[in-house]
Amino acid sequence: MLRRISLTALIPVCLLGLSLLAPYGVAWASGKAALATNQDRQWQDLSGIASGAQSYLLSELQATFPGDEIEVSIAAIDPRLRLHACDKALTYEQRSGLTGASNVTLRVICSGQQPWFFYLTGTVKHSRPVLIASRNLIRGELLTSSDVLLQPRDISSLGHTVISDPQNALGQQVKRSISKGEAVRSSSLEAPQVISKGDQVVIKAIADELTVSSSGTALNNGKVGQQIRVRNLQGDKVIRALVTARGQVEVRL
Repeated sequence: MLRRISLTALIPVCLLGLSLLAPYGVAWASGKAALATNQDRQWQDLSGIASGAQSYLLSELQATFPGDEIEVSIAAIDPRLRLHACDKALTYEQRSGLTGASNVTLRVICSGQQPWFFYLTGTVKHSRPVLIASRNLIRGELLTSSDVLLQPRDISSLGHTVISDPQNALGQQVKRSISKGEAVRSSSLEAPQVISKGDQVVIKAIADELTVSSSGTALNNGKVGQQIRVRNLQGDKVIRALVTARGQVEVRL
């Protein structure tokens, strides 16, 4: 014959069972937490990599282009990326060299016991004062100080043929037309012709500390820095001489 058991009588038994199992439950939860922590320690913390790459690139660019205004931003890292925790400090390397280009690629390197690397992309805004045409400049004109002005521009997209020092442009001849407000590039300028064929020129012959001057006739047109043929009027001898200024050539003996 089945006996009826009061629920009230079972309560102490259940409480006793729970009290006996409680330590095992705490131990299981603690073990699970410890396992998760150990697993996290196996993987590289990604949180500081982008800021490290940004600091590296900014420092390198500022050292290469002192005085320029530079801003760097690094693309976010995919949080699903799993890399073994590196036991050495990470290093960074720019793949294409420090050119100041607007788009850059960096390599993040771990040289530890379990080496790895991956690539990050970033953008650079690189500004400096450059020469800007203050009016429309046409081919053949000689550049004067009133023709240009200095304005800060983002050279990341302009490239490095733009000119920042006016002394590198003043007195040069416009090789191709430049519109008002356009950056003046070295490729748009050329040395002016300062000697024409048939001009009488002064020939300076230089040997060590001795300089001897004579007269001659130019047999070619010439720009500063060019070699031209000149007839020395004293001996009627044809020589090659370097154009140094308007009406002047030089020969090194």
